[in-house]
Formats: sequence, structure tokens, C-alpha cells
Amino acid sequence: MSRHAQSVRRRFDAAADCYESRSSVQARVADRLMDLWPDAGSIHRILEAGCGTGLLTRRLAARFPGASIEALDQAPRMIEAARRRCPGLTWHATDLLEFHSDLRYDLIASNCSLHWVEPLGNGFRILRKLLAPDGRLVFSIMLDGTLGELRAARLIAAPAKPPLGRLPSLPEVRAALESGGWRVERFHEEQLEERHASARDFLRHIHEMGLTGGAVSRAPAPLARNELARVIQEYDRRHQDGAPGVKATYAVAYVSAVGAEHPPAEPSRAAG
Repeated sequence: MSRHAQSVRRRFDAAADCYESRSSVQARVADRLMDLWPDAGSIHRILEAGCGTGLLTRRLAARFPGASIEALDQAPRMIEAARRRCPGLTWHATDLLEFHSDLRYDLIASNCSLHWVEPLGNGFRILRKLLAPDGRLVFSIMLDGTLGELRAARLIAAPAKPPLGRLPSLPEVRAALESGGWRVERFHEEQLEERHASARDFLRHIHEMGLTGGAVSRAPAPLARNELARVIQEYDRRHQDGAPGVKATYAVAYVSAVGAEHPPAEPSRAAG
């Protein structure tokens, strides 16, 4: 497992007890994603990639009561939380890039999680191999620009310590899908806004959700205490915009895709 994946897993494991109560944006996205789901009658076997605490899993179980559902997540404590909320399903505590199955799935679904997969194209290749004939991939993904207010404040406060990574852009998501053997049927993007009492409150919120792991947050060196204080000061100064508290913006894409005519070769398991 890569350093990026290990960091993401550690942070989400630590956040398993808090995530559900903090994830209002992710729940809103899950509700919107349901509009892209196919008719229940054609779905017999479902795989969810990156299930977290089961926000989308519970919606899948309610919409497709006759289907067999499997869900995977690389954070074992997230799996434990999801199992308590949605018993009776099949769970896999594993990284998507390390997941193997001889089964094929009519619906592969994911909510606000595939942006953690690096490289993203390899993740789409693996999912393509798991697709049943006439199956469909339906997912939401956070895009570059998500929490852009924080990134801008951080670059001003500590310009010598930029994050090592960033979230994918929509063209990069589409390119990764095509390289992974998918054809996009439908997609749209939107921006969602969440407000917090202060920048300090916002930083505590995303830390308790586990959103501070991976290359998108990691810098060449940790922020010093005075640098973090400047980030908070800069965020409060720039993003109160006359309304109560400060804003945090999420850029989200919703995608429905089917398998291309010729699926790609199996990716190297060493990649990523």
C-alpha cells in the first residue's frame, strides 16, 4: 500500500466514530446520486467502493431490497461502523487497488470516495473488470476546487509548504474513465457550500471527518503552530463574506458510465 493510501486509511480509521455526524455534504451528495441509479428490476448484485460508515450503503439497501450487496473500504473501523448501521451485507476491509473477486456486478456505486484512489485510472480499470455485461458504474467524486478556500489561505500563510497533491479535475476524471475502459453516459457537476462558525471550527470539522489525510493535505514539512494560526486568520479574513461564519465549498461531479466495447488490460498491482 502506498504512503498516500496508508495516510488516508489512518485518518479515516481515526474518524470512524465522528464521521457520520459530520457528513452533511456527503449525505446531500448521496441523495442526488440516487437520481442516476438504474431500475431496481435489472439489479441483482451490487458492489460499493469506499463505503465509509454506510451513507450510500443504506440507500442502496433500501432502493434494491432484492439485490446482493457487497461493500468495501480501506479503513477497517469505517467498515465496523457501517456494519452496525446496515447488518446482513458482505463487507471487505481492503483498498480498491487490492480488491479481487470472481463475481461480476450489475451496479457498481461509490459516493465521495474515488478521489482518494491513486492512480485513479487503475481504480477504474479494476472496477471495469468487475462489471457484469450490461452493468453500470454510478458515482460521485470530489473535484479540484473542493475546499479551495482552505488551500488558498494555506498557500498565503505558508507558501513554502504547499500540499503535495490535489484532487482531480473533471477532464482528468473523464480521461481516467476512458483509460479504464468506460464510456460516460451521463454526468453533471455542481458546487455545494457549507458554513462553519469560524475557520478554527471548520478545521476541527474536517479533521474529525478524516479529510486531512493523503497527499492532498500532506506538505514537504508540517505546518508550524504560527503558520497554522496564520492560516486560520487568513481564512477568517477572506471568507466571512457578510454571512454568519465562514464558507467551505465542495466541487462535486456525478457520473453514470457503462463498459466500453473493449475493456483494458489488467493493471499492474504494483502501480500506485
